[in-house]
Amino acid sequence: MEIVRAGSFADYLVKTVPLTEGQSETYEQRLCTALAQLGVVREGERLLSFEEWHDYQRGGDEVYVAAAQLIIESHGQRVTRPFVSKAIIRGHITLSRMLHRRALLAAWSIPAPELYSVADMCINEQYIPYAIEPEAAQSGRITPGVLDDIIHAAAVLDAKGFPTLSFIHDMRTDGTRAYYVDFGWDLWDPGPRPLDNAYRVLIAFARRYLRDAQQRVEQSYRSEIAKLSAGL
Repeated sequence: MEIVRAGSFADYLVKTVPLTEGQSETYEQRLCTALAQLGVVREGERLLSFEEWHDYQRGGDEVYVAAAQLIIESHGQRVTRPFVSKAIIRGHITLSRMLHRRALLAAWSIPAPELYSVADMCINEQYIPYAIEPEAAQSGRITPGVLDDIIHAAAVLDAKGFPTLSFIHDMRTDGTRAYYVDFGWDLWDPGPRPLDNAYRVLIAFARRYLRDAQQRVEQSYRSEIAKLSAGL
């Protein structure tokens, strides 16, 4: 296994695999074990390389985020698997609420990154490369499928009464789908009545970046709201 770059994040992972008396595992072996324990490397896969992107750094009011990229041999294929580790700094209740909101949105067909594990107050999950705004919007990555996901998310959040502040900033894309990645306080919990917070953000986004698709965005949002209201 090749280590392209290793820093404090890799050192932290290695330290989660303590040596016992008489063991002589190398740094690389312990790193492989740590990644397997986190579920990032699965049974039957072989880690070919590890590249640390950055150690834990502030990712908002509630998390610190570290990131790395793995190259893995999986079922005869060479797979690139970037991942993030989100350390929750506001206790078990915050972590529990985040996971609960994540499950709620998944139940309403809003995509989220693949979840590898939750361990030691860290959420370890798939890395999604592009922020919807401004990165993806300015680089032509808002494909019809990505836009459909954004509209669906807006409709669900409003129909279920989530008092989201700016939901688009909580989403990222790989150019194919749009994923909800931030389940913290600015999403909060569903409320007793429908809201229009997400709609207002969606329309402002369309006016800024999708001028030729504004009518489609409006119509699709209304259609999604109607389906949700009808329980479809």
